[in-house]
Amino acid sequence: MRLIVPMGGRGTRLRPLSHTTPKPLLPLLGRPAIVRILDAFAAGLGRPVDEVVFVTGPDASADVRGALTAACEAHGLRAAFAVQPEPLGTAHAVACAGAALEGEVLTCWADTLFAPAGPAPLGAADLIAWTVEVEDPRRFGVAVRDEGGRVVRLVEKPQTTEHRETLVGAYYVRDGAALRTVLDDMLASKATGAGGEYQLTDAYDRLVQNGARMETAPVARWLDTGTLDSYRQTVRALLEAGEADPAGLGPEAEGVEAPSFVHPEAVVRRSRVGPYAMIEAGAVVEDAEVRDSVVMAGAAVRRARLAASVIGERAVVDGLSGTFVLGADAEVRDDV
Repeated sequence: MRLIVPMGGRGTRLRPLSHTTPKPLLPLLGRPAIVRILDAFAAGLGRPVDEVVFVTGPDASADVRGALTAACEAHGLRAAFAVQPEPLGTAHAVACAGAALEGEVLTCWADTLFAPAGPAPLGAADLIAWTVEVEDPRRFGVAVRDEGGRVVRLVEKPQTTEHRETLVGAYYVRDGAALRTVLDDMLASKATGAGGEYQLTDAYDRLVQNGARMETAPVARWLDTGTLDSYRQTVRALLEAGEADPAGLGPEAEGVEAPSFVHPEAVVRRSRVGPYAMIEAGAVVEDAEVRDSVVMAGAAVRRARLAASVIGERAVVDGLSGTFVLGADAEVRDDV
């Protein structure tokens, strides 16, 4: 079973982190986001993913590809890559996977995190979408059912709130070749949708109109890491859910207030950490206070007080207090 992850966008809402860290590799309590996505599919389908195809933009660096490959190989998965030459929409991104669209295929956005509420209704389903009820689904896509409860249509960014069964962006397709045919037809006929782009929701709707049997599977939790604020809120939600194992605190961790996560390979000395703090591997926090903040791998926070901050890999905050958002290797210091 193959998972296709479109990530060809420029990640502007996640800058400066996205300059060096793609969304699938954002750390979440010691594990990259892509591993949590894979675990969700494995839990919902009852079997693991074999390969992940990342659809990147044309400027994706060799370092990014190497890091994504290493993350997959560390969990026994093959990693493959396709390129979306220009950002023409989500359906266009998946179409760029080309020959990878065969057999059983999963698709999921790089910034979508979900937890299945139970096993997916595989059975004779040709298409499964994970969904959640929301009060106002107009920013998303929705499933529309007939009077008998059968899914008969999918609508991207509906104009009303009549239908609230919202698509979280995670799908299973039994026949990837059928999806490829639909995508190719959309591109050939220039069938753009919302926002003037090729929408993946429209492609799945075409499968339904072509007679595919569709089922939905509820999610117990739906989070995303698409913006700096939502990334920090996702960390907070995972901590509130108890996903930080207190036994995982590093041997040198002290002054940590729950719920928080301190990686075993991080160091906390003479400091107060938490609540809602995440300190990743190799980070050092000394003579500081860190709350409601993310300190990524290899970063250093010394003689500082941080709140609602995101400190990128190997970045340094020294002698200052406040709210900071730093990209990788950035430094802010009190030199007085």
